[in-house]
Amino acid sequence: MDHVNKKCRRVVVVTGVFPALSETFIVNPITRLIDLGCSIRIFPMSPKSDVAKVHDDIVKYQLLDCVTYPTTVPAGKWKKRCKAIGLFLRLLFTIRGRAVRILRANLGCEKGFCYTRLFFSFNLFKDHFDVVHCHFGPNASMLVDLKKVGLDIPLITSFHGYDINSYPRQAGKDCYKDLFDLGDLFTANTNFTKKKMVDLGCPEHKIHIIHESLRCDKFFVPLERRPASGEVVTLLTVGRMVEKKGYAYSLQAAALMKSRGYAFRYWAVGDGLLMNHYKQLAAELGITEVVSFLGAQTEAEILNLYRQADIFILPSVEAADGDCEGQGLVLQEAQMAGIPVVSTLHNGIPDGVQHEITGFLVPEKDPVQLADRIEYLIQNPQIRLEMGRRGQEFVRSKFDVSSVTDALMHLFEKIAVRTD
Repeated sequence: MDHVNKKCRRVVVVTGVFPALSETFIVNPITRLIDLGCSIRIFPMSPKSDVAKVHDDIVKYQLLDCVTYPTTVPAGKWKKRCKAIGLFLRLLFTIRGRAVRILRANLGCEKGFCYTRLFFSFNLFKDHFDVVHCHFGPNASMLVDLKKVGLDIPLITSFHGYDINSYPRQAGKDCYKDLFDLGDLFTANTNFTKKKMVDLGCPEHKIHIIHESLRCDKFFVPLERRPASGEVVTLLTVGRMVEKKGYAYSLQAAALMKSRGYAFRYWAVGDGLLMNHYKQLAAELGITEVVSFLGAQTEAEILNLYRQADIFILPSVEAADGDCEGQGLVLQEAQMAGIPVVSTLHNGIPDGVQHEITGFLVPEKDPVQLADRIEYLIQNPQIRLEMGRRGQEFVRSKFDVSSVTDALMHLFEKIAVRTD
């Protein structure tokens, strides 16, 4: 697909925080849509206070210029009411009949009049759009309330991970009932995510598998440029310092590798609430001299680490609150860089790693098996290269942003045509 259907040129993207270093899976399709000629507006639900460190594509595609925040809600009661009246009058002037429906949606809010929804609606409807693509189920609730009062919002919602795993435990199993009833289409990043959506009541015919994607050419490293096998092997994990990423088990595996006499270094890339906890664990395990906690990194910095790494590890687990990995896009990035991966039999990960072909998958929370697979790859550099080659072929065939976003565009066209 080298052009965009005229009915799908104007796309609104709704997400949580934007930009987020850990969410390249949101940036990648946006940049591809821009390449296809789409006009993009981005609605983050929460302002980001610090955008000093961003991925290169945020700058290259000027994505911060596409960001529209809901108008700030004033603190005072009367200021809030006055501003709401002013915005409603402006809505009445610009979109007439739909303004009354928006007011009805706010009056019908279960928690009372929702000023944020009114201000969000004003920004959404002041210009024409063809389709709304909402990332993460909870963010779609505001749009569903607007659809309840008859507003024409061609809405496609993408589920990624926490929104289908831990969130329903907190909000209740019926938390998406209205969304599943009124949403036009839904995407799941893996078959596992799709099954969880169906279990929660989403009609299966509305769900399409759309993988998280990457720009394969950006991550591709020719195998002849991979680092020569040396005495010191470099292990790499890229993932936030949260329970579901399984750092506790990769650190234990590193301690086992050290006790077995292997020379290696382990780079842990990411930031999060458990950073200090994992640093303390590394100290208790006696591996501080081989483990480097590198914090959050830009895509360019991560690319440089991929080029130097020998083995990629992502020992994801189900967290205590039910949070799980969705797809684990970093696994596809690493494979595209020609690195064999060692991960876990967890959620949708088997959709994106070919066991014993592009890497190894071991049971969750099993540092011994994790260490055994790492040891095997250290001892067999030729197998590392062969897995790297097969990984590049596999990822390019299934996860490249061009083919994945083209599939997404077909869904956009489907609901845009139906709601004309």
